[in-house]
Amino acid sequence: MEKKASRKKGKSRRLHYKDLDSLRFLGFLLVFIMHIKSFFKEDFISKYGENIDKALTFGGVFGIELFFTISAFLITALAIREIEYYGNFKLMAFYKRRALRILPLYILILILIFIGIPKIIGFLDLNYHFKFPPLLPFLTFSSNFFYYSDGADFFTGLVILWTIAVEVQFYIFWGFVINLVGKNLKKVSYVLIAIGVLYRLSSSLFTELEIFKDYHSYYNTLYYLSDFGIGALVAIHVREKKDLVEYIKSLDKSFLKYLYSGFVAYLIVAGVFYGNIIFNVLNALIVPSIIGFIIIEQTFGSNSILKFRNLKIATYLGKISYGSYMYHILVMDFIVFGVAIWQGEHQGELSGFIKVIFPFIAFISTIILAHLSYKYFEKPFLRLRREYKRLN
Repeated sequence: MEKKASRKKGKSRRLHYKDLDSLRFLGFLLVFIMHIKSFFKEDFISKYGENIDKALTFGGVFGIELFFTISAFLITALAIREIEYYGNFKLMAFYKRRALRILPLYILILILIFIGIPKIIGFLDLNYHFKFPPLLPFLTFSSNFFYYSDGADFFTGLVILWTIAVEVQFYIFWGFVINLVGKNLKKVSYVLIAIGVLYRLSSSLFTELEIFKDYHSYYNTLYYLSDFGIGALVAIHVREKKDLVEYIKSLDKSFLKYLYSGFVAYLIVAGVFYGNIIFNVLNALIVPSIIGFIIIEQTFGSNSILKFRNLKIATYLGKISYGSYMYHILVMDFIVFGVAIWQGEHQGELSGFIKVIFPFIAFISTIILAHLSYKYFEKPFLRLRREYKRLN
């Protein structure tokens, strides 16, 4: 039987980051908005303007980086805590926990898309010609590199899985690093940040100079290393009780109002200038730093304007956000299929009142499906993770 290390004075073995679920929901919501506008294509730009379109696209990108930064923070914080109490890190147990969370729904989505969608389209005789990439990149969690070299002009329900590939690659790499260096992760985190910033700078310059123009740097894992590095660094600071953390905890409410207003203002400006080389590089540091600040302030702050943990609905929606993210494109497409059948056409077109209610129907349907999936499909696998947990 594994012997537990003695509890260190002043530190609890039990630590929950209750505010992060609501943040996850925010991340999903921003991605959802980015994708919903793509169904309106040129109509959206002509009605709202290119700047709004770019800002909402950047909002979706922010949502994705929110997921990455939170993941790095949580994994690092939990790993450091495990080492503090047991003196070591169980790599295979970590991989098994991650696999039980990621794989069941991921495999289900692949089956639904590669097998289900073509059969449904054929059965209903719909005039849709979705382009499907090879299956192998999805089985090897390398789809992001496939899109990096070949582009992402494929069925969108598959394209979004590139983020899962990036996450899994980080899990494999970071688990190995933690197993190798233990709690001494600070230098590695700084290296990740440096590589991420340099990659964004070089890829942006190459784009401007039309060098390697056939490559899509947005899908490269290196593009997001600063998110992972800063997320990990925040976890290290939190566990070590650094002065920065103590300072953020003590900020007064009036100052926080100005600070959060500044964050929102910057993100709006960065959205309008989305694609600009200067903002691309700045965002490699500023975006995950903003997210890191929010994590610390929400979790430990004494004078928060609002505690996300008190938003019960958003908290639950954050818990099911993995399913919401994985299903939302499929839901949107099935609604369009339904419109095609209802109108007696081979290809559904969103128009009139349907176009107005489409975002609401898609959102509600996605949440219902994600709830059912979480309760009846994902939860049994999540219970199995308890066998590989060393800390509650």
